[in-house]
Amino acid sequence: MEAGDVVRLLKLLEQEKIGVAVDGGWGTDALLGRQTRPHEDLDSTKTLIKLRKLLKEKGYKKLLQPGSSDFNFVLGNALGTESRRTLLHV
Repeated sequence: MEAGDVVRLLKLLEQEKIGVAVDGGWGTDALLGRQTRPHEDLDSTKTLIKLRKLLKEKGYKKLLQPGSSDFNFVLGNALGTESRRTLLHV
């Protein structure tokens, strides 16, 4: 996942009025104003139902992972972009 992917997703979520809180590595990079290392995912959002519906419409699907649940899941698209959601970020 590159910085442009994050910016596009955040703009889409803002247009759809889905409130997000970016944390983890991208949160740190946002505060620094630059990408400091490669990131595989984007940890975000508190509005899960609306987010999952929107990302499904944009080609994301749930990727089966050990320990997956309603509050701990990974969504991915055909380009390999992932969005992870874990209980620790709720």
